Amino acid sequence: MGSVDGDAPAVSTAGEAARMVWEESKRLWGIGMPIAIATLSLFAVSSITTIFVGHLGNLPLAAASIGLSVYSTFALGFLLGMGSALETLCGQAFGAGQVAMLGVYLQRSWIVLTAAALLMVPFFVFAEPLLLAIGQDAAVAREAARFALYILPGAFSFAVNFPTAKFLQAQSKVLVLAWIGVAGIGFHVALTYLVVTVFEWGTAGAAAAYDISLWAIALGQAAYIIGWCKDGWRGWSMAAFNDMWAFVKLSLASAVMLCLEIWYIGLITVLTGDLEDAQIAVDSLGICVRVSNELGSGRPRAAKHAVIVVIAESLLIGLLCMVLVLIFRNKFSIIYTSDVELQHAVSKIAGLLGLTMVLNSVQPVISGVAIGGGWQGLVAYINLGCYYIFGLPLGYLLGYKFNYGVMGIWSGMLCGIALQTLILLFIVWRTDWSAELEMLLSPPPISLGYLLTPAAPPAPTNSTPPAAVRSRAERRRRRLSRRAVVAIAVPAPVLPSPPFPIFRTGFLGRTRIEFGRRDLEWLVVSLAPPRRAKVAYQRLPPPSSKRGSSGNNYSSCRANLTKEGSHWTRTIPKPSLSLHSSKFLSKRTSCSVATELPPAATEGPEMDLPKEIFLKDYKKPDYLFDTVDLEFQLGDEKTIVTSKIGVSPGNEVGTTSPLALHGRDLKLLSVKVNGTELKKSDEYTVDPRHLTILTPPAAVFTLEIVTEIYPQLNTSLEGLYRSTGNFCTQCEAEGFRKITYFQDRPDVMAKYTCRIEGDKTLYPVLLSNGNLIKQGDLEGGKHYALWEDPFKKPCYLFALVAGQLECREDSFVTCSGRKVTLRIWTPAQDLPKTSHAMYSLKEAMKWDEEVFGLEYDLDLFNIVVVPDFNMGAMENKSLNVFQSRLVLASPEAATDGDYAAILGVIGHEYFHNWTGNRVTCRDWFQLTLKEGLTVFRDQEFSSDLGCRTVKRIADVSKLRSYQFPQDAGPMAHPIRPHSYIKMDNFYTGELLCL
Repeated sequence: MGSVDGDAPAVSTAGEAARMVWEESKRLWGIGMPIAIATLSLFAVSSITTIFVGHLGNLPLAAASIGLSVYSTFALGFLLGMGSALETLCGQAFGAGQVAMLGVYLQRSWIVLTAAALLMVPFFVFAEPLLLAIGQDAAVAREAARFALYILPGAFSFAVNFPTAKFLQAQSKVLVLAWIGVAGIGFHVALTYLVVTVFEWGTAGAAAAYDISLWAIALGQAAYIIGWCKDGWRGWSMAAFNDMWAFVKLSLASAVMLCLEIWYIGLITVLTGDLEDAQIAVDSLGICVRVSNELGSGRPRAAKHAVIVVIAESLLIGLLCMVLVLIFRNKFSIIYTSDVELQHAVSKIAGLLGLTMVLNSVQPVISGVAIGGGWQGLVAYINLGCYYIFGLPLGYLLGYKFNYGVMGIWSGMLCGIALQTLILLFIVWRTDWSAELEMLLSPPPISLGYLLTPAAPPAPTNSTPPAAVRSRAERRRRRLSRRAVVAIAVPAPVLPSPPFPIFRTGFLGRTRIEFGRRDLEWLVVSLAPPRRAKVAYQRLPPPSSKRGSSGNNYSSCRANLTKEGSHWTRTIPKPSLSLHSSKFLSKRTSCSVATELPPAATEGPEMDLPKEIFLKDYKKPDYLFDTVDLEFQLGDEKTIVTSKIGVSPGNEVGTTSPLALHGRDLKLLSVKVNGTELKKSDEYTVDPRHLTILTPPAAVFTLEIVTEIYPQLNTSLEGLYRSTGNFCTQCEAEGFRKITYFQDRPDVMAKYTCRIEGDKTLYPVLLSNGNLIKQGDLEGGKHYALWEDPFKKPCYLFALVAGQLECREDSFVTCSGRKVTLRIWTPAQDLPKTSHAMYSLKEAMKWDEEVFGLEYDLDLFNIVVVPDFNMGAMENKSLNVFQSRLVLASPEAATDGDYAAILGVIGHEYFHNWTGNRVTCRDWFQLTLKEGLTVFRDQEFSSDLGCRTVKRIADVSKLRSYQFPQDAGPMAHPIRPHSYIKMDNFYTGELLCL
């Protein structure tokens, strides 16, 4: 039984507590066990190496302890931190449905981590002088330096291992990590036994086995990705070299946070090297550190609703390990060494090892809870203070000044770990987890809509932010000028009180957002992908019923947020913004949103009001378009569209009137007439809705227009937009004007060619209207496709699709004997559900020939089925696009009604090829002619292939359900209205039920 608010049920009895612990434990171990096994396997390679080397003597064991506990840990900590950036990026890409980006990020991480590994080479090469400089025994330093060189190749394996592990974890493919890890341990044990015991190759053989085993695990993970992760891995791509510096900065930030923690314990081994009898000190401590690291590293991280269970179970595991260590204090070191003196030294510090077990069981979990809550910055500062300002100096004092030796050094550094654990426990205990969870999972639901971005972020002026914030804002204003900006003004009580997180992570739709506190007044938010943004939350005084400064300040800020221009700002009404808790819903909140630079083409007066279009005002266009050659350069951040239009006068005597072109949300780059670039104001004007050529030539001429658009920010799903990693278009009725400047009206018909260029890895499929003329590869990992539609069509029938799609291919032979290739494109996981759609298409083509004598007129017919197509279905010439729910069916789930509906909708869009495409409407007032005739044709088609009586009953039921209520209500209108304001309102139940 759950709670009414959707949270976990309250625990009030012992039975409920037991059930909660059981359920949380199942989830915890189900998620954490495979990851723990994989992590343990990686550490076990070092432990097994130490075990075998330990039986070669005290000096080899000391060398291996330093090499594996210090040098290998140094490489592991640095590269693991660098690789953690991939976890963030892969999680964002996978959550946003951009699975193809995972492979690009993986390759980028391999490049960065390999370069980072190269930077560590001097640290290994000059190991001996470095160890001597910090006081290590000369013999130990010499052997340790030699062993460090031997294990250097293994350090490079981390550059492959960590990114592949993060790649698989982001997709929850963790079982394969566990199996590869277990197999790697078995392989390493056998190989190490062979080279150390059988062949007696000593430390060199042990190091070689260590290197080979690490590379075997890393290459096994990489081979699985390349061979079996076809969705995320699309082959090698030059896109991996893009945005490299941003990736490096993110990687370095993660590396610093992890290295502060991982390197800390390794320093114990280094400090003991200057004690008397350094070999025994290093050997005994090396054994204990290795056991401690192995067991501590396997603790599963905190789950969102399981903090208490995770801590309790981890504490029990740590206590159990401590008890076992104390019971076998005189025995467990035998697996590492046969030296009696060393065994005795280990038993003397077994108590500290047991305490370390407890701390290493709880501390990583508490850190995981804090980091999982998004407090990376806070944890980094705590680690720095507790470990390096408190623990390390205390260990040095106890070990050297007070002559407690190994026990003193270890005790002091354990005090640092204990202090860090206590501080994090206090923070976790004081945290309001309900508020944290609500802020994490319920960020303000901002609807982007038709939005553009100002040249600089809006800056509220009603109150003065702190000086530090002002200076930061000034420094960043230029950098933010091309980023999405969201400024939200909220009352002061809405913001949480300190000491709450430095960072949080949540989702805005499918966009990952990261929240970070900069001070008590401002909260900065970063959005990615596809673009980063900054969000400034500013405290405002509570609303006052009196006319005073508070109310004036609030009104001033609200006005400032919206005064930049209605063409790029939107005010979110109070009910649509959810903040932290329902008790704040009564607070007044305003929000101004912007998502891209204001295009140069939209500079000018404020956007005009909607205009009513009348049927009586129709007149033929003054100019006709004969040919249209389009070129698209698809990019992650922007797309460049070049259109070359052959223009001719609309009448024989010619015209001298201006040529007005429609356009929305476009950034105009250039306009040319017959190859000569036009000058703004003198030869053309531009406003938010039009581009006007003032004095075009009287004869035939060529008009070339270059525009810049932002498909990834187009949330209207009209024109060209990118969603779930794929580009798609929807141009009916007036979407083409969001692609380029054009006479966007159905009576302007032209022959089209379309050249599409894009990254071959991200967009292997490039589709448009007509027949495929040419395709090939380009430099920089790109490719292109050239399409030609030989028949004239209006621009609303233009279509473009690019992305990660697979196809079902078949063919149809027309009545004249011409073979037509048929392809249905869809995401790979949906391909098996398209068989009935292919059957329906072939039946529709055959029926149209037999009943109406209409033969398909091209060599290729494509259908694209995608989950985020807002029109439902669209009859673009030779490239029909459908919403997934309309055409996908599997025998396990689909009903007879589903199959009949697919037959009808596939037939309807195909029949448009002649009734709507080849023969189209003069203006949108004639929409019912093409739709009504095509509805009749698909009804006859479904009746002939099914039961005519059943089909008629279904059609009449639809009329009664949709058309009759509309005709009886305030939305009643004739099927051909005399006027309209927005063309989309034509697509009603009355039209579609004709």
